[in-house]
Amino acid sequence: MELNNYKTVQIWLKELRSRYNTDEINLRVELLKKFCDFVAKNPDELVNEVYNFETHKPKFKNRKLYNGKINEYLSGIVSSATARDNYGNMLEGFFIYNGVKIFRKRKVWTHPGRRS
Repeated sequence: MELNNYKTVQIWLKELRSRYNTDEINLRVELLKKFCDFVAKNPDELVNEVYNFETHKPKFKNRKLYNGKINEYLSGIVSSATARDNYGNMLEGFFIYNGVKIFRKRKVWTHPGRRS
């Protein structure tokens, strides 16, 4: 799957290029590619499944589903909780730059008694 051909990836890459070097961008794109393979969806399908562009409203049920899928995927490839959060943030960033907030679980560095 050539990710650069998808509209959602083009939107994401435009933002990434203004913030990161080539190695960092390649890491993020490869992570997204492997996640897409894991869920058997292309990037455009991912975004369309969590956001209704006609009504401009999120699809909360599917957003929760992909929150779980991101965590499930990462728990299978990364053992460190901090690394899982970092990679999870990268995947979440793909959705965010395409207009969708995923609302993943609390980050490992957030104290449970503190709101953030």
